[in-house]
Amino acid sequence: MSGNIDSGTLLDGALTFDTFVPGDCNRFARTAALAVADDSGQCFNPLYIYGGSGVGKTHLLHAIGNYAIARNPTLKVRYVTAGDFSEEFVEAQSQRRTAEFSRCYRNLDILLVDDVQSLIGEDDALEQFRRTFCTLSWANKSIVVASDVAPWRLDVFGSDLVSRLQAGLAVDVKAPDRDTLVRILRMYAVRGGWKIPDGVFDLIGASCEVPTNMDRFMELTRTTLFEMKDRLRGMNDSLNEIRGALRNVGGGSSKYRDM
Repeated sequence: MSGNIDSGTLLDGALTFDTFVPGDCNRFARTAALAVADDSGQCFNPLYIYGGSGVGKTHLLHAIGNYAIARNPTLKVRYVTAGDFSEEFVEAQSQRRTAEFSRCYRNLDILLVDDVQSLIGEDDALEQFRRTFCTLSWANKSIVVASDVAPWRLDVFGSDLVSRLQAGLAVDVKAPDRDTLVRILRMYAVRGGWKIPDGVFDLIGASCEVPTNMDRFMELTRTTLFEMKDRLRGMNDSLNEIRGALRNVGGGSSKYRDM
């Protein structure tokens, strides 16, 4: 994440629909997420987004929240990972603030929960999540959940909660194809202000296999490009000089041909 985190909503302001790179792997999920964000997707409640690590699920959760608040600043929105939800509940229990904890989450207009599979084995927190889920659902508030696994694989949650998770729309996000992967890398470069020649991205797209672990791939690639950015900037300047020289040669040649 960018570090641009809002303390109230826990949303990262840099993760928006504008900075989300669409492709065949994620277009339907993005469309559903946008429908929820602009309040036209009530039939998608809850929206359940699942897929492998690093394919853009977290980005979509933040994009929904950021878009919804931009549209209506009075909305109560909160992004939370399941792990943080569990830790908050345990802390609230220890401090006898469970009622305050419940109010915080059950008065929301939009609840965005990431990595919900992390609640496996956290029985007390899972029960709190189930109650929160039911309260918001009955009040027609929006719930969006992201997970590494499809909802029907969370049978340890119990049939009641699994059924509720599947009651709206479940969409999967797949690993990007090479073209989408290159466009994602270009987006990172633009946001980072890195002047990297197009040929570098083309080389990455032509050389690499579609990664099975996107988080690891993006981390390594971003780190490598960042470390090489000064050399790549020099390469880009050299390429521009060559292009300029060739244009001059071409212009000179045409002038002499006209004589």
